[in-house]
Amino acid sequence: MFKKLRVFAFKLVLYLAIADIFVALGFMVPFHPPDGENSNLCIFQAALTSYFTDCTIYLTSVIAHALYSAVVKHRTIEKYHLYYILFAFGMPWIGVIIPLIAGWYGPDNGWCWIKPNQAYTPWMKYLQYYFPLFLILIYNSTVYVSVIKKLNRETNLGSNEVKMKRKLALKLKMYPIVLFLCQIPPAIYRIWEIAIENSSDKSVPFVLILISGIGLSINGFLNSIVYGFTGSVRNELRKKIFGKKKPSHDTSLIFYIVKDEQITEKLVEPY
Repeated sequence: MFKKLRVFAFKLVLYLAIADIFVALGFMVPFHPPDGENSNLCIFQAALTSYFTDCTIYLTSVIAHALYSAVVKHRTIEKYHLYYILFAFGMPWIGVIIPLIAGWYGPDNGWCWIKPNQAYTPWMKYLQYYFPLFLILIYNSTVYVSVIKKLNRETNLGSNEVKMKRKLALKLKMYPIVLFLCQIPPAIYRIWEIAIENSSDKSVPFVLILISGIGLSINGFLNSIVYGFTGSVRNELRKKIFGKKKPSHDTSLIFYIVKDEQITEKLVEPY
């Protein structure tokens, strides 16, 4: 709808939004265990959610790299476009194809994923999902610390620019926090499963299952807020709905890091 928002940085946000949409659709696929244990719908849900959930995780690292390259290294990030796509949408296939071919997908406590209580279950779940998650969480956190330190070293800033810089630093901190809040509860849940595998009581607290499901379900919504609902987006929506927009420089850094294929070092306010 808004051509002025069609810059390269927002393409990355668009890819993330598309992946989040397919994750949400995947969780809506109906199946009825135990009769549906080997149904095509169950296998389809497991493969769909596995692939696009991994895509969202990899895309957060792509956005982190783009911000780091633009802010710290002052590089034009459009040259990485093809590599970003190959990485974010290519790497997840590695963990999805193996259980699909081997027939390892099935019901797993409320939705379909890799079948529980099998010899391959723990290592396949971690290979497909949790190992990349932990690596990318560490990478994203490290990158954003570097970006924030770079912003804090900026000199010759006026009082208004200092205020904008602080708000930008706060926004950057939210990126890894959202990933942590939404993905760590499922990780704890799976670790709990492994810990009780040889015990007499193999039940997992329902509240932990509930929190894990909620975290996975709201991840896309929170991504849309911290990555996509920037000041520039809100201004365009305000103009479209009410016929006016706020006269300010309230756009996020992710919008202005690339403009007309040139890096701008201007600090802008992320709302």
